[in-house]
Amino acid sequence: MHVYQIAEELVNRGHQCTVSSPIAKQWQLKDKMLFKHISYQALKALDESFNIIHAWTARSHVIEALDGIKSANADAKIILHQEDNEWEIVKKEYPITYDGRVLLSGRYSKQILEKFRYRTIFADYQRTLSGASAQTFLIDEMSEIYPSALPVATLRPGSVFESLGNKDIGDIEDGNPLRDKLVRRENVLVIGYVGTVHDHTKDGFIDLVAAVKSLRAHGYDIVIYKTGGISDAGLAQEIQMENYVVNFGFLDLKQLGKIMRLCSLFVLPWGDKNFDRYRFPSKIPDFLFFEKPFLIARINVGLKFSHLFNNFLIDQPGFSELKEKLEKIALLHLEGTLSLSQEQIHEISLIRATYNWKNTGKIVEDLYLSLLEQSTPSIPAAVSNTDDLSGKNQCGNPHSLFRVLAFYLPQFHPIPENDEWWGKGFTEWTGVSLAKPQFEKHQQPRIPSELGFYDLRLEEALLTQVNYAHRAGVFGFCFYYYWFGGKRLLERPLDIFVNSPNLKATPFCICWANEPWSRKYDGSGDSLLIEQNYQEADVLPLANDIAKYIKCENYIRIDSEPVIFIYRANHIPFSPMFLGLLKETISLITGFKVKFVCIQSFDVSFPFAYSCDYGAEFTPYHYDRSLVDVSYYNCENHFSGYLEDFLASYAKMLSHQPLVGTNMRCLFPQWDNTPRRGRKAHILVNSSPFLYALSLFEYYRHLQQDTDTQGFILLNALNEWGEGAIIEPDMLTGPLYGNLTRIAQERAYAFAVTGDLAEFKIFIQQCLKNMIKFDGRLSEAQRNAYQDILNKTGKTNDI
Repeated sequence: MHVYQIAEELVNRGHQCTVSSPIAKQWQLKDKMLFKHISYQALKALDESFNIIHAWTARSHVIEALDGIKSANADAKIILHQEDNEWEIVKKEYPITYDGRVLLSGRYSKQILEKFRYRTIFADYQRTLSGASAQTFLIDEMSEIYPSALPVATLRPGSVFESLGNKDIGDIEDGNPLRDKLVRRENVLVIGYVGTVHDHTKDGFIDLVAAVKSLRAHGYDIVIYKTGGISDAGLAQEIQMENYVVNFGFLDLKQLGKIMRLCSLFVLPWGDKNFDRYRFPSKIPDFLFFEKPFLIARINVGLKFSHLFNNFLIDQPGFSELKEKLEKIALLHLEGTLSLSQEQIHEISLIRATYNWKNTGKIVEDLYLSLLEQSTPSIPAAVSNTDDLSGKNQCGNPHSLFRVLAFYLPQFHPIPENDEWWGKGFTEWTGVSLAKPQFEKHQQPRIPSELGFYDLRLEEALLTQVNYAHRAGVFGFCFYYYWFGGKRLLERPLDIFVNSPNLKATPFCICWANEPWSRKYDGSGDSLLIEQNYQEADVLPLANDIAKYIKCENYIRIDSEPVIFIYRANHIPFSPMFLGLLKETISLITGFKVKFVCIQSFDVSFPFAYSCDYGAEFTPYHYDRSLVDVSYYNCENHFSGYLEDFLASYAKMLSHQPLVGTNMRCLFPQWDNTPRRGRKAHILVNSSPFLYALSLFEYYRHLQQDTDTQGFILLNALNEWGEGAIIEPDMLTGPLYGNLTRIAQERAYAFAVTGDLAEFKIFIQQCLKNMIKFDGRLSEAQRNAYQDILNKTGKTNDI
């Protein structure tokens, strides 16, 4: 049904669309479909070519059909959709030898392979993924079990009843055979269980039946209206014998709607937690359509509905808790208070404004168009360096093609909250000064030099920072902004900055760092210090607070519109609704049409799916890491973190296709979060200011071909001392990182203007010579290897 709904929406948007399924006759949305619908057999003989092929799951029969048309559609972009955790389903339904994810690689009999015709064979999935251009999921968590570097779109499915409406569904009329099955006793509690009971959800259904049977024995009048099938023939036979389970079987859409309207509440099937965590229950939008409560496990999607149906969440799916919940619900039903409040119905309308087929059609269309655009090379536009802040292309360095916008951490002054959580006088400097080396030649602690252990309560400290950053070719600052349901933290440096007459010409913007704070420093809920809440009532005060900053004349704009970065848009429940309302409210307060930029740090594609206008890459990547064996560095025995190679990481950044919707690329100078994570640190080894300069030069050169950067390159960061992401001077390297940030921009600009490879070659030689001569972190073997490269650059023009 999802495929049909998306196809209808794409046709409504002016695209031609063909749907192919095992047989041509399937459920219909309405009497006449707008799209062409054919069987797999007819697809093979079809004399048409496609520019997009969207394979809806990697199940064997789908892959077989896909393979049959690949040769005739060699230039088509292939998108792979995955709907469930197939590995858990297979383990449950087919208890055969299962070694990790290596499943059915060709050593099983044809009889077993036939059983898997409607399941995913991992070898086929891998093969198909290698030729795909993107993936689609129904829930973000799916990327954990189907990881790849491909663009990912998370869809927001709506209800299958959207195309009908309540009037079209109607009541069950006289003469309808469904009437004979209805239970018409007064005050009977009708529980709806919609959909087929598969092997992986069978246990949950059995628990439901047992709980209802037990409650009926205690005098509660409860029945189950069941639609769809039951895959276990023995269970189906048992259920037929229970008079309190009314099995309507498979129904067409209108008949299904008539039955669902009669239910008092719905129960969503659940299975193993490893299955439920990665599943978007497709019936949820249908339940919301009928504005009825439903029972759901408190996991993934269930958590997003916790504010709406808190009394209907199951913490430990099973007979005991289910019976307890149903008994409370039965009492509410008898009291006449089971129906939803007006406030809850209003919440449902907001959710349905996000989860609907129009939104999903837009997400799919944008994915398709973005993939097709990648096939057409574009000509870089000239970048002006003389526009004012309302334009696109001013830069701190006049000899650069881009504006470097540096993320700025304000946690360099004490606040009462940190005093309470970490000890009196705590600042970012506390962890920096106490950091200990984790292996030989590990440069910790990193002690500041030229700027000292600055205190950001002092305007003088900010002025010194700004002067240094401008010398380094940094255009402006993106301040992390901390708001927790009305409470601001670390706001003082930003307020000093905007109120200082000496800093009125320095461009800045804000990034709402909307993570909860925890002792793990990773935005998780573990050891929570202060949490994030996203209530509709918070929108106005948040908008008012942000408004005072974007009204500043030196606030950064794109096309005259202020930009606000959102650090974790995917953390916000129903983010399109919340962020859309926030954006609209800020615009009403300020008179500016604002732009939201979605930070894509955790594989978040499609910023527009979160009501954001642009996407911003964030490095180093959180996936596809270039890990190094810790034993090579003789790490301390207690070290349980991980090492990653700096040069390999930059090579991936250059070759990596950015996520869909990325408008701003990001670079980082170095990375070592030992001050924050200690023995669990993430450290990029083999880094060097000269290697950084080489990588930066190549990055700038590479990005000349990208016309959609909005003129920005993001720098992570100016002063993240606790993560080692700094270009500020320290006792080890002095101001080298800052100086080389500027020089690399200038050399890349000179190369872009002249096209002279000699400029490139000279820069390589200078960086290599300095690295060999001055970088004390290099081993003798590394030094010799770089010397060999330097020697070769003197003998050949093959850069």
